[in-house]
Amino acid sequence: MVSSKSISNGIVRAVITLALLTLLLFFLYKIKDVIVYVLISLVISLIAAPVINFLKKRLKFSNTLAVATTLILFFTLFVGLFLLFIPLIKRTKMQLQKRFLFQKSAILRDIAQKQHSIER
Repeated sequence: MVSSKSISNGIVRAVITLALLTLLLFFLYKIKDVIVYVLISLVISLIAAPVINFLKKRLKFSNTLAVATTLILFFTLFVGLFLLFIPLIKRTKMQLQKRFLFQKSAILRDIAQKQHSIER
């Protein structure tokens, strides 16, 4: 037989669980930026670990030198990829500017024609 005490204990336990879950979700929401940085650093460290191990075991680098070399390599790759896309971004910017100027001149021409036809 179910007593009122067991029902009230279940309700209290459910309310406390929901309150704790709400607090946890609120806390995670507040530190979401930190979580993103931690996840990015985790991915970078997972990618860098094999390179560091290769440098330490095969090329006999010290740990500090292997890590520094890997960081320099990653930085160089990142800058290289960034520089690779700069001409594409410039070209796209120029195309957008030309298209905007063409549309702007067409709109101004239409406005001038409409003003002229209204004045007649």
